[in-house]
Amino acid sequence: MSSGSKREREQRKRLQHFLSDLALLGSLQGFKYFQPWLRGKEELLLTVVNEDLGWRSPGFAVSRASSYSSTSSCIRVWDVISELVCLCTVPSPSNPFALDVRYIQSLPLPDRFLVTGALLNFLEMYVVYGNRDELHYDKVVEEVRPLRRLHVQSLLEFQRHRESSWAAGSPAEQDSSGEENI
Repeated sequence: MSSGSKREREQRKRLQHFLSDLALLGSLQGFKYFQPWLRGKEELLLTVVNEDLGWRSPGFAVSRASSYSSTSSCIRVWDVISELVCLCTVPSPSNPFALDVRYIQSLPLPDRFLVTGALLNFLEMYVVYGNRDELHYDKVVEEVRPLRRLHVQSLLEFQRHRESSWAAGSPAEQDSSGEENI
């Protein structure tokens, strides 16, 4: 196996992981422009997608995050996401963490279960550690209960699906690492 094809496969694998992360972020309603997130991965994307693109995006400065000093306060991931969503959408949303529930419900069952769990974890962290004085804080709190309900519903569906596949005599296939594939 040549080192070029091995390198290309590794880059495609990294790109696929990156795009799945973007899909998760894309479930935040109104987040349509991924340029800020692509900026850090441009070299990988340009190498995999189109070898002869030679330009680099200058990106833009995230004003609130760049105004923090490292000694006075810490930057939380939700502060950066909130600012990016507000910068990338016109008009700026009243709740940068509003969820696109139709998109989440359209996901395949295993993905829906994982996405709702990840989003629920993120939003609960925001509710516990976030700034209660933010204008959208109460709206985020309102998003948590329906998301938790959807997550539990997805869990129950996932368990029923696993049980029915076992009862039918065709247990879920296992790959070489021992993990189940549905």
